[in-house]
Amino acid sequence: MTLRSAGGSQLPPGDGRRLPGADPWPPGGDSAAPAGLVGRRILVVDDHPRVQAMTGRALQAHGCVVDTAGTLAEARRLDPGGYDVVVVDARLDGDDGMDLVGELAAADPAAASRCLIITGASLGILPGGVAVLAKPFEMAELVSAVSGVLTRATQASGPPGPPAPHAPPRPRPPAAAPMAAASPPASGPATSGPATSGPAPTHPAGPAGSRPLDVLAMTSLCRASEQAGLAGFLHDQLVQDLAAASLELELLRRAVPAEAAGRIDTALGLLRSVSQAARQLIDDYEPMPWAAAQLAAAVTRRTRWLFAEPVTVDDSGWPVPVDPGEVPVIAGAAELLLYCLRPGDQPARARVTVWAQDGSALLDLAVTASDAGGPPMSDPHAARELLLAAAAALGAVAETALGAMHWRAAVRLPRPAGEAAGWLRDQPGQLLGGVP
Repeated sequence: MTLRSAGGSQLPPGDGRRLPGADPWPPGGDSAAPAGLVGRRILVVDDHPRVQAMTGRALQAHGCVVDTAGTLAEARRLDPGGYDVVVVDARLDGDDGMDLVGELAAADPAAASRCLIITGASLGILPGGVAVLAKPFEMAELVSAVSGVLTRATQASGPPGPPAPHAPPRPRPPAAAPMAAASPPASGPATSGPATSGPAPTHPAGPAGSRPLDVLAMTSLCRASEQAGLAGFLHDQLVQDLAAASLELELLRRAVPAEAAGRIDTALGLLRSVSQAARQLIDDYEPMPWAAAQLAAAVTRRTRWLFAEPVTVDDSGWPVPVDPGEVPVIAGAAELLLYCLRPGDQPARARVTVWAQDGSALLDLAVTASDAGGPPMSDPHAARELLLAAAAALGAVAETALGAMHWRAAVRLPRPAGEAAGWLRDQPGQLLGGVP
């Protein structure tokens, strides 16, 4: 393959390249490119050679003139501001793709609308008008996203149009409707009918800023680091290879006889299933950016692995604005306590209500069997003892009422005010945020 720069001069590999027009278009004569793509100049910036090549070939097959780069330095040498669309991977080896978007927008505010971020991880807050396409993606999704960028860029250069939405995420299995959250109890212990475990002993609460809560806060930091590493590994290995394989198979399908296309479709279907599972894994392991998190969202995300349905959370009784130093501590405590109340493998729904009162954090936790006509939830005595032990370790006061089909616990924690919680509060958001 002859490698050429945007100006057409021959370059050594790795210096930015124009994909040669070797592939016929339309391939096999069985498709036509969207009229808006033909002749458009597209810059693809991705450090994964196969993803870079397959993305470029897919766009070239739809009539685009494509140049590629593997680093931001290569992209800058190609004058990215002169392209109709810049497709850039958010996570480059040693580079942040968002830096290129920021540079383009600083020189021309409308340039952000000509950028498409491709990523296998969450991005958090983006500049207005920047579109996002999640890896792994299919050719139709790529073409649709680039066409959308071109449309929005045209609108941005004329009369003001609506804000540019992100490209739609990969489909995920639908979740069952969550339970309605209950209001915080007015006072006293939680009750839910006859309790099988008898009156609950209480444990003295520790002082404000107790060491157990400091340990919980520091554990949240360790966990965020672990999750960031795992999400990064999934992106750099699994997602990149899946994206390249999917695009390569789609391009191959266009060139084979009809009798072979069905077998490729079968392989593409399997790849699609694996890709959806990979996206789910990344979403599950992406660390929570605590500094920007709302308390209810943090509790929901931290506890989502415990039950088949998302945990319903009501934080309307918590003071606003939420102190970001308290968010990971309360979310971690809710996760630990709900883990104690999980009834083995039996399907169940959970609700958490959290509010502040007299220097304490109060958590009302309820777990209800999903099948009201099914068997009673198993081993409430063991669940009660485990929850009380966890509460004691946190320096908390706990009371329980565990019936046959509904378990409930009220826990009073000291408000986080220790050194670790304060250190969490003071960290820049990027240290606790997701993988770019």
